[in-house]
Amino acid sequence: MSGTHFYLTLPSNASLDVFPDNKTTEYRVKLPQPIELDGNWEVGLYSISYPRTWYTLRNVVDDLYFYYNDGTGNNGEGFFLVAFVDYGHYETVQELLKNMNASLRKKIGSDKINLTYSTRTGKVTVHLGANCKIGLFKKLSLILGFGGKEVKIDKTGESPHVVDLNIFSTIYTYCNIVQPQIVGDTSAQLLRSIPVEGKYGDIVTKTFTNIQYVPVQTKSFGDVKILLRNDTGDPVPFERGKGRGMPVFRGSPWQSGYGQQTGYGLGSLFRTLARKAMPLIKSGAKALGNIALKSGTDFVGDVLAGRNVKSAAKARTIQAANIAKRKAIDTLKSQTGSGKRKRSRSVKRSRSAKRTAKKRKISAVRRSQSKKRKTVKKRKASTSAARRKQTKRRKTAQDIFEKGHWVDHQPVSSVADGGVITFLSPGTEDYVDLARTILVVRAKVTKADGTDLGAAEKVGVVNNFLHSLFKQVDVFLKGKQVTQATGTYAYRAYLETLLNYGPSAKDSQLTAALYYKDTAGKMDVADPTAVGGNGNAGLRARYVFSKASGTVEMTGPIFSDIFMSERLLLSYVDLKVILNRGSDEFCLMASEEGADYRVKLTDAYLKIRKVKVNPSISVAHEIALKKGPAIYPIRRIECKSFIVPAGNPSLRKDNLFNGLVPKTFVFGMVESEAFNGAMKKNPYNFQHFNVSSIGITVNGEEMPFKPLQLSYGAAPKYIEAFSTLFSGTGKMYHNTGNDISREEFPKGYAVYPFDLTPDMCGASPHFNVVQKGNLAIDIQFSTAPANAVSLVCYGEFENTVHIDSERNVVYDYSG
Repeated sequence: MSGTHFYLTLPSNASLDVFPDNKTTEYRVKLPQPIELDGNWEVGLYSISYPRTWYTLRNVVDDLYFYYNDGTGNNGEGFFLVAFVDYGHYETVQELLKNMNASLRKKIGSDKINLTYSTRTGKVTVHLGANCKIGLFKKLSLILGFGGKEVKIDKTGESPHVVDLNIFSTIYTYCNIVQPQIVGDTSAQLLRSIPVEGKYGDIVTKTFTNIQYVPVQTKSFGDVKILLRNDTGDPVPFERGKGRGMPVFRGSPWQSGYGQQTGYGLGSLFRTLARKAMPLIKSGAKALGNIALKSGTDFVGDVLAGRNVKSAAKARTIQAANIAKRKAIDTLKSQTGSGKRKRSRSVKRSRSAKRTAKKRKISAVRRSQSKKRKTVKKRKASTSAARRKQTKRRKTAQDIFEKGHWVDHQPVSSVADGGVITFLSPGTEDYVDLARTILVVRAKVTKADGTDLGAAEKVGVVNNFLHSLFKQVDVFLKGKQVTQATGTYAYRAYLETLLNYGPSAKDSQLTAALYYKDTAGKMDVADPTAVGGNGNAGLRARYVFSKASGTVEMTGPIFSDIFMSERLLLSYVDLKVILNRGSDEFCLMASEEGADYRVKLTDAYLKIRKVKVNPSISVAHEIALKKGPAIYPIRRIECKSFIVPAGNPSLRKDNLFNGLVPKTFVFGMVESEAFNGAMKKNPYNFQHFNVSSIGITVNGEEMPFKPLQLSYGAAPKYIEAFSTLFSGTGKMYHNTGNDISREEFPKGYAVYPFDLTPDMCGASPHFNVVQKGNLAIDIQFSTAPANAVSLVCYGEFENTVHIDSERNVVYDYSG
């Protein structure tokens, strides 16, 4: 086969007429015509799709049964009684243990043998009555943390390892046409190993930018076989669904440019191309016509190949000028006869005349300046300055964007239903400036039956009310979800607002989202009419807008990763946004017993900014997209929560973010009752809970410093913790703040940010190398919390969204 690279798309259900035994885990695809490869060729996996449909426990005996002795002596000294657990998918270990315990209870008639799970340790404890025993075979032993070997347990105790419902974490993709590679202690035709992603029922699609090539062993083939295996070498037990593999071949000479893309491609520089480099393409095309337009296209290719934007632009501009000059010289040299001589003499006379005219003009100007120097000195200086200013303005004027305007998008269903609010924005020829999206909401507080409040009813709204209305925001690009479901949208929005903005913003534009700072030490004052030292000034300020069922108007951004990107979204990409309402108990505050109120939305719409780009720029983009996808670097936020049980003197959580280490890590603690929604509690009251020590480790190493030793008692000692508000957010030693004083910190603003990057640039826009490992937190309390506490954890990561020329979207959040 000729050429330097090509792709194959291999669906698992493509050749069932020829290979009827094909299944998702092992299939062979017959090609339309045989492929003959000449020279040296390599192949790598460009993209793969698979269904996340394997069960935790399969419907086979070895997965489902375990044995026991109930201690009655009826079954002797050995293990003769057998119990079964139901097969299928288990979302949580609690669900699995409940099923096992029910099976044992049915067999024994009591709870003499019982299994429990600790959320604190992540391990299972086996509780055995007198003379009771239990045995686990390999599958249940592996899942429940007993090592994966058959185990017999004869006394109460905890599993040596943490529970793992995932069974396996890697899918190994094998292909019959590649040279064998070393895989552990054997040699096999491995194409690539893939980390397991997604949740049960998902169709997982992963596209690789760092393609790992392996040599092609079979140079002539008419079909290709794909095998998917798990960590133990067994077939991946898909229950349903189909898969697809997409290998890319490259031949000799192997390219380092378009064929094998390096760097981030167009998308990573989208902001630069849109706002800085694209004018160079356009102005070059204006000045030099088709030659410069060709150079502009080459410029985009340079960027795709990883070349610096400025140097690429400069080189291509010079190239265009040189080409034009060379063409003119070549044209002149190619001419002969009297015509050429006449043109040569004409050029010489013209040059001589121009030099003479220039000398005369200079002399005249000098005489004029000599006469008028004293009388017009001030006016001349003023005019000169004005001209310089005008020249500067002309040089910096942009002509990339021809038009920009906001377009209102109404929800597809009624906002008064109290469920989800869905917005659809079909893709058009315009680009979309997602970072300038405006969410507009109008709401009012009512009685439980929907009628208006009386003037004397004392119910207020929590801080950052616009965003506190929603627990989850889902975003889809061309049908592909680019957000994760965590149910903590309100906390993400509050923490980013609290830590990123200073007093000037909080006292002005952030009030549009009804952000009015709560009074430190008075966070849980639920009476919005209380004044003076007994009241919460922030609650009272918000009450002015919401009392007596007044309509509260609010606007603000959407706190979602892709909406924080400054890069313009490509044309013809459909956008869907789903806002999931939170509970009324979470976002309302009232001091009376048995208070029952509702938040009713009366209107909501999205103002999405559409931008019309100069046609020459959009054409250049489409050309570039044929050579590689647009890659949008995003700062992915993962906000999650954990429970600290009442009475626990300490808390340790390992592997907080599933094997990834965030650039910035922030945590704080609130009462679980407030976290879940209680009108007498402020959900944003981040209390200190008498923490005495905070330790952060990455792979066992203390980061970014040794554990903080704290005291919130009579002899306070928390200044180092307070300082993390600045060292962890890029504000340390800068002329900026976040409107939290050292006195306020322990009284409702005890949040702890940590910058985990090597260069202390977690808050900067440049990308760091993705860190993988075990991020753990160790918290000690001088006095154990009397009530359950929710640990709110916020992690910031760097990931990418890919959009190709067909507007297919791939979201890679694995790191």
